[in-house]
Amino acid sequence: MLYPRLSALDRRKELINVFYGYEHLEKVRPGAFYDMCNLSADRFPLLSTRPDRLLWYRALKTNGAPERLPVEPATPVTAAATVNGAVVLCSETNIYYHGNIVQNAPLASDAENRSIIPFGRNFFVAPDGRYVVTGDSGVSETRHAAFSQALLDAAVSYTDADWNEPDALYLAKTPPASPQEGDIWTDTSAGTMLQKQYTNGAWETLGEIYMCISHEMAARYARPGDRLRLQIGLENNGQAEVFRAGSGILLLRTTMLVTPGDYIISVRKVMPALDLAIEHDNRIWGCRFGKNAEGRFVNEIYASALGDPTVWDRFEGISTDSYTVSLGCPGAFTGAAVVGGDPVFFKENYVIRVSGLTPQDYTLTVTPVRGVKAGHANTCVTLNEKVFYLSNAGVAVYDGALPYVISPEFGTHGFTDTAAFAWNGKYYLAAAENGTRRIYVYDTATGLWHVEDDDLNVRFFVLIDSAAFMLCRPGVDHGTYVFAAMDASAAAPARNILGPEDDALVCGYERPPQKEWFAETGRLLTDRGTSVLRGVVFRVTLTADAEFSAYLKCCNGKYVQLCRACAGSGESFLLPVNTPRCHSFTLRLSGKGGCTVHSIALISEKTGEVKGLDQ
Repeated sequence: MLYPRLSALDRRKELINVFYGYEHLEKVRPGAFYDMCNLSADRFPLLSTRPDRLLWYRALKTNGAPERLPVEPATPVTAAATVNGAVVLCSETNIYYHGNIVQNAPLASDAENRSIIPFGRNFFVAPDGRYVVTGDSGVSETRHAAFSQALLDAAVSYTDADWNEPDALYLAKTPPASPQEGDIWTDTSAGTMLQKQYTNGAWETLGEIYMCISHEMAARYARPGDRLRLQIGLENNGQAEVFRAGSGILLLRTTMLVTPGDYIISVRKVMPALDLAIEHDNRIWGCRFGKNAEGRFVNEIYASALGDPTVWDRFEGISTDSYTVSLGCPGAFTGAAVVGGDPVFFKENYVIRVSGLTPQDYTLTVTPVRGVKAGHANTCVTLNEKVFYLSNAGVAVYDGALPYVISPEFGTHGFTDTAAFAWNGKYYLAAAENGTRRIYVYDTATGLWHVEDDDLNVRFFVLIDSAAFMLCRPGVDHGTYVFAAMDASAAAPARNILGPEDDALVCGYERPPQKEWFAETGRLLTDRGTSVLRGVVFRVTLTADAEFSAYLKCCNGKYVQLCRACAGSGESFLLPVNTPRCHSFTLRLSGKGGCTVHSIALISEKTGEVKGLDQ
């Protein structure tokens, strides 16, 4: 009996030389990876490891080895930012600048969404309302946007600008009847008291008269230009503007009329309770959904007076006024940023944009779209004139029109404890999921995601001397914090981690152990399942002392090692290996140190077929 002639075996090679990054999906295209760690798009279309990191420290100069100074505040760090080339830190109760506590600037331990907002060469801490004025050698002044001070047995009088009490003081809104030449009258009909003298049949202005409050604590927080709310005794309530503040003395512009004497005085300066705050056009912008300082429920957006983040209640109808507007869209505020020259506020299902140049022509546009996910305001980052943030549908981008999701490659619903940053054309999102912390990196140039490790527990990202740093908390408790440079090559010029070096201080760094990395493909198939895998060829380049390993899992079996390579110095390898016969398989690449994968060649062999028979 004669059987049909069998066809010759046909070998094929499929070359994967373009790598597409992280795709945590049920179906993964060739060149993409279902799971990975410590890989980067820096050398796309090649697959390469992320840059090395450096651990920086600050130390005292000694005759021997420098004595390191730990970053170890008494309470956990709640905010971090770079101002004037130095890192500003906020713990739960204090502000640290140049590594020292800023005096007279206590913080509320229960404040949420705290942020440090650079304002020129100074900075504003929200929602606490602390405005820190910096000088060449540190902090020169601290101003409070809100405070309450009780003054017992404070002396009240009326004086001129030089603290001198006038010889005659007639306080009234209208002039005295039948005045005589040389009579004195203090006009209280306007917003300020004006002392006038009757001369040649007319009242001529001599100057202003001020309320003078004398008490050792009177000028503790008040500064010239501040608007204060006063309660003098039990019945006298009013407002005043600070004209001059001296040692234990305040001169106030006001039209309040009280009999000079000693009183119990309540001095208050108010600002809105802020959920979130940003800086734009020389103003601090903020928002609030909830009870305000007076206990009234509000749904509002605010802006401070132009150039002064400590003034929030100036409404005089001029361009430098502060600003307040109520909203109709429901829900708590979840994010804030600046897009296209306008401040933008997010709720989970709304985007609110404020346009205009002055408070008189500000207009609001409310758009019902996907906003920032509740509890993740710190994921709002501006990159390439767009805002990237974590929404309920994934990582989204808002460019001023409509937001769109850029993370269909993986789910973000389980993300908690987030932090985000934009640097070098990439969006970095550090997040915890199921007890594991990772950093998800989106490269805007390639549109690809990659994943890096977060073994150091990133709390904040900061930029120091054009180099990106992570402020990390490796311990379980708040403990000691460390600064990790995200790219060892870019971190060389970065000094002054917490402030300028001097004769006693120095900054240095150490290299952490070699990074470990891996990349796992999704399930790959040979040609329509009619071929079997027979071999794989890897082309890789390793840095000094680096390692590379490859593993194969056939169908639903276990991983078996295909090859391993180690480099004494930087070397390139061509690694051909034979594999078990299988129709579907998964590859896992792993190693230590720096590695670049140039290509993966899959060699398959067509199985034997009988012509004329159905497959």
